[in-house]
Amino acid sequence: MKTNSQLRRQARFGLEGNWGMMALCYLLIILMSYILMLPIEAGAAISAIKGGSAAGTNTVFANVWQILVVIAMLPASWMLSVMCLRLVRGDYGQKQVRLGEIMEGYRHTNRVVGAYLAMVLVVIVILVVPAVLTVLWCGEDTTRWLHSQDIVALGRMTMKFIPCIIIYVFVALRLNLYCFLLWDTDLGAFAVLKESNRMMKGRCWKMFCLWLSFIGWAILAMFTLGIGFLWLQPYITASMGAFYDDIRAEEAAAAVECEAVEEMPAALDVEPKDE
Repeated sequence: MKTNSQLRRQARFGLEGNWGMMALCYLLIILMSYILMLPIEAGAAISAIKGGSAAGTNTVFANVWQILVVIAMLPASWMLSVMCLRLVRGDYGQKQVRLGEIMEGYRHTNRVVGAYLAMVLVVIVILVVPAVLTVLWCGEDTTRWLHSQDIVALGRMTMKFIPCIIIYVFVALRLNLYCFLLWDTDLGAFAVLKESNRMMKGRCWKMFCLWLSFIGWAILAMFTLGIGFLWLQPYITASMGAFYDDIRAEEAAAAVECEAVEEMPAALDVEPKDE
């Protein structure tokens, strides 16, 4: 496989000439999300005017609405990942990506939402037992933190949740190729996750190191009041797309090699005829 440095270089080459447009696409996603969240802001303002008498109802409404907004934005967010993948592959040629292209993701709403919900379900099933055990383990520290704001207790709680975080990161690594597989295949929701898990077998550490290689850029983006993330996110996604294509190329080469071995002339195993 290519080194992470080569994958990042491939991502930069693919994004060349489209950095600004991809940043605008990500900005559009943020603006769309903000607009959809306006009813929650309106509900909070009305509650404040009324003296907060409906605070509980508004909280439930806000939580449900936030979930609906996340689901509503999934196809557009997925299409951004696909656009990054296509840029890495050179599918656009000399043309620039179009801002309105992110709306094309809504043609695949059922598959995208289905795969995302399947992934959430898998994560919940895997994490539910460790999470429950950790919560029970943190019982005394939780009480101390809630009653006296004990920083030491908070620190112990954080340390106890580290195994859950490690499990979550591992699962996320194994399933993170699902967005690219949705574009390249006709697999169903759980089949896509299964294929992603198969492709990432033995490659999780490499992907994790690829993620870590962007920490420096993330820190710099924070100093721009978050504006730098509009350029950093396409860079990360395009690098992941390059990683995905590199796996496919490696597997295709291995398949060709196996096929060539199977098709070797049978004459090599035939005993020579007597003269």
